[in-house]
Amino acid sequence: MIIRRDIFITNVRYREDEANDLLQGFIFMGDMSRPRVPRGIDPGYVAKFIRLNVKIDGGPDVYNKSLHCIRFYERPDAALQLALTLTGQEKGIREIRRSCYALQAVGDFGKADDLTKMADYFDRSVVPRGDANKDFPLLYETLEALAPSGAPDRLNARLMADLGAAAREQNKNEANATAHDKLSAVNRNVRPGAEARIAGKRKLQAMDADARRPELVKIYMSNSPLMDDYMEVWAGRMLRLDAMTGKRDAVYAEFEKAIDTAAKLPEAQRGFYIIRAAQAIVYLQGDLKPHHEKLYLDAQGGGMNFLWDDVNYKVLPKVNVPVIPDPPAAGTKTK
Repeated sequence: MIIRRDIFITNVRYREDEANDLLQGFIFMGDMSRPRVPRGIDPGYVAKFIRLNVKIDGGPDVYNKSLHCIRFYERPDAALQLALTLTGQEKGIREIRRSCYALQAVGDFGKADDLTKMADYFDRSVVPRGDANKDFPLLYETLEALAPSGAPDRLNARLMADLGAAAREQNKNEANATAHDKLSAVNRNVRPGAEARIAGKRKLQAMDADARRPELVKIYMSNSPLMDDYMEVWAGRMLRLDAMTGKRDAVYAEFEKAIDTAAKLPEAQRGFYIIRAAQAIVYLQGDLKPHHEKLYLDAQGGGMNFLWDDVNYKVLPKVNVPVIPDPPAAGTKTK
């Protein structure tokens, strides 16, 4: 008999005061914050925290960290909060970066009409700004999030114009030469990959779930030319949605194939892939087959994976209930 467990974003295990401290530290502590979104918080509280604390004129890092929270906890209501900053008033790189993160939030959760409007906003109010050339990688990543809407034509034209201007000035001094080299690197390394990912994402979005699932697993497992930080998280989110909406067995099967493939790699390479695939199965409330479990428990290395709840595998709760400790009884001493 197969027991079907609910698939959920996280095992809620923090009270609101604890969740408040965790989110304050992650979103507002800059370089001092923890390296990833804290798990274990009620998703509704994440949205509430962002609505109450992230201001329209907040810094770009605050918007970036908020975006990471919104993606893990799947909060379109919080994405709307970030979108309030899109007033067409970008002056310098600070405002441009903030708007890019807000546009990405709408790109992740908006409907077709929303994406069309945001792509138009990007072309009209972000690309032409004088400081936009200070972070071309972020601008191209924003187009990835807005796909299938939008196109890189105007951003490419801006890059070519800036590169041409820099080429004419590069021999005047070392600073000009460095500026030209940076733009050349963007044109050589960033633009082609971004264009390929935008086209690849559009193609995947046009497929049905069964057809695109193997490629999503490859992207999530860092085994696809379409992989970058944004696409890895996007693939993880799409696979999670796939499992939550009735295709869990098919998702488990694809990750099991990934474990079997990784097991054939040299020992120094296999750990990263085995751990990532196995944790995805467990996070999505699947049971590891005995030989996959052994490979997982024996694996070395790995990293911080999106599809994981940051709890011990052996004690991972299997029910969708809050795991919140009771307060101590009156008169009880606490350490």
